[in-house]
Amino acid sequence: FVNDEGKVMERFLGLKHIERCTTAALKEALVGMLFSHKLSISMLRWQGYDGASNMR
Repeated sequence: FVNDEGKVMERFLGLKHIERCTTAALKEALVGMLFSHKLSISMLRWQGYDGASNMR
């Protein structure tokens, strides 16, 4: 989120064990975690790292 001074604030939400590394399983885990923190996926911006070698 952006605080009142316009500074971007980042928070670690947690870790989630997943059984499969499929796109669908990763999306389900991510959306579930966002929902549990009452966050809207449409209001988020992402920072990703190349882990595509794990995708099946």
